[in-house]
Amino acid sequence: MTEPDGNPGARDVSLWGPLEIGPGEERELAVGELRLRLRRTPAELLVAHQYVATSEAEETVVPGSDLPWQRFLVGPGELFILPALPDRSVVVQTDNPFWLPVGGKADLFVHVPVWVQVRLRAEGESILLDLPSVVLSQTWFGSFTEGELCYWIRSGAHSEAAADPSKPHLVVCPVEIRNESEDKLLVDYFCLRVRALSLYYDGSQLWSDVFSLSFRGDKYETRQWPTGRRPKSARKARWVNGPREAMRRSALGKTFSWGGDLPGIGIRII
Repeated sequence: MTEPDGNPGARDVSLWGPLEIGPGEERELAVGELRLRLRRTPAELLVAHQYVATSEAEETVVPGSDLPWQRFLVGPGELFILPALPDRSVVVQTDNPFWLPVGGKADLFVHVPVWVQVRLRAEGESILLDLPSVVLSQTWFGSFTEGELCYWIRSGAHSEAAADPSKPHLVVCPVEIRNESEDKLLVDYFCLRVRALSLYYDGSQLWSDVFSLSFRGDKYETRQWPTGRRPKSARKARWVNGPREAMRRSALGKTFSWGGDLPGIGIRII
C-alpha cells in the first residue's frame, strides 16, 4: 500500500498505527462494540475478542479469561492496528428519500463502521485478524438471478458531513451522485462499493475518499468510481490504509433501487 500523494506509510498513530507490546505484556483495545485483548510471549501472539451490547459500548469491557485465545507463531517485532472498510458492499437508505432532477448533483455522507486489522507489517499481505467493530446485518442487493450479498447500514445517508469524534469507529464516506439520465431519479436506497476506498485520519475522525456515482437510466448500469480525493472537511487528514481491492475507473454496476421483503425468503431484498 502506498499513499496516493506519494507519502508512503504516513499515519497518525494516536489510535491507528504501531502497537508496542513486548513478551509477557498485554494490551486491551476497544473499538465500537469490539473488545480485543492481545498477549505476547517470546514466540507467540495470543488474541481474544468479543462484542459487547450497544448499551455497554461506552463502558470499559474487556474479553473475559474464559474466551478462547487465537495463537499466532510470530517472533518479536512491531504489530500494527489499522482500520479498513467492510469486506462487502454496503446498502444505505437515505434519511429522507428525494428526487434528483435531470442533470442534478447531490452530495451525501454515509457513516460506515470500521473493520480492525491486526498486522505484522504496515504494508503488504500481513493481516493476522480482520474484525468488524460492529456486527452488521446482511442483505441481498439485486434480483433473484443477479445481485450480491451486502451489509445493511442503519445510520443512513446525510446531507452534511456530521463528523462525530465521540464515535471513532465510524468512517465518514462522502458520496457524490449525478443524474445523467433523461428522467428524474429517486434516491432512496443505494449500494456503495466501499472495498475500493482508501482511509484517512485527522486525529479524531476516519474519512474515506469521495465515491462518485453517475446514474444513466433504468436500462443502463450506473457508472461508479473512487475519485481518490479527500473531502473538503478532511483536507488535513492523513492516509492510514488503502483499498481492499482496486476498481477501474468508471466501472459499471447496479446501484440505485428500492424494494422490500420477499415473502417466504427470510432475507431482505433491495
